[in-house]
Amino acid sequence: MARRLSPLTWHAATRVTRWPLVRDRYGRPAEEIQESEREARQSRQLAEAAPAPQALRDAADWVLADTLVMRDRLDEAEALLKQLLANAQPVPERSRDTLALQSALGGIYHRRGEYEHALTTQQAVLDAATASLGAEDALSLDVAEQVAINLQMLGRHAEALPLFERVYAQRLAGNGKSHPATLLASHELGVLKRHQGEPEAALAWLEPTLAARRKVLGPEHPDVAVTLSSRAE
Repeated sequence: MARRLSPLTWHAATRVTRWPLVRDRYGRPAEEIQESEREARQSRQLAEAAPAPQALRDAADWVLADTLVMRDRLDEAEALLKQLLANAQPVPERSRDTLALQSALGGIYHRRGEYEHALTTQQAVLDAATASLGAEDALSLDVAEQVAINLQMLGRHAEALPLFERVYAQRLAGNGKSHPATLLASHELGVLKRHQGEPEAALAWLEPTLAARRKVLGPEHPDVAVTLSSRAE
């Protein structure tokens, strides 16, 4: 019988899918990351005695994979994600759960600097998510952003541009211009324009992004420093 992952698992999945790409912007103290790992391992132990131990164990493993990525223990995180994929079978290949797991693996490849591997993985997920969930779905949008970032890392800026523009437009429509996710998309567009040799266009994106991040997140937030650095390049 097909087994669906729990809502808690899906919540953790969306975090770990995005985290390898934004962890430097949302840095956490080492002690906090270590505490998160300890709590995740305790939750996994408690799940063993629960009435539905596998579903709870899967949820705990998502959180544990998240913390392992933050600690750069990528091989361990990859093994956990692959085990979660095996546990999810025979859930249909294009289910949201399976696609999120596959995208999370792509995030690990990106973190390792394996951008071609990450791009191939994320593009396959994007194609499947768009076909089964629709281009407007939150998962499709998250993965489109990761495809664009990997393209940019590979120097394929012209291919990345329409994806970044799509992500920005949908974030703007869904969240408003001051939401952190929208500001991340506008920042990425500014960085891309700079890579394309368009400094004025880059500043047209980066200046308002910097002002909004200072106002929304506070002057000491890591995002502000990232945009400041990009503006100064």
